[in-house]
Amino acid sequence: MYISTAIKLNGYDNYTHYLNFCRIQNVKKMLKEEDLNKVNFMYIYTASGFSNQVTFNRAFKRIEGITPSEYIKNLNVDTID
Repeated sequence: MYISTAIKLNGYDNYTHYLNFCRIQNVKKMLKEEDLNKVNFMYIYTASGFSNQVTFNRAFKRIEGITPSEYIKNLNVDTID
């Protein structure tokens, strides 16, 4: 009961939303640190706790407001500038 209250007070809908937020933060960190030419994307999202790509894509879009591929594209544009 106390955990769910704290989660909601911090702006998350529920525990799953909070957990997915933390996982997405880890994915974003790994995308910045890892060379995508050497590590495949499946490794990144499974290492962050997602069991499949559909669930990952849905959670990423809900939290970030863009798809993972759009995020990666923007990340690559930012590193070129």
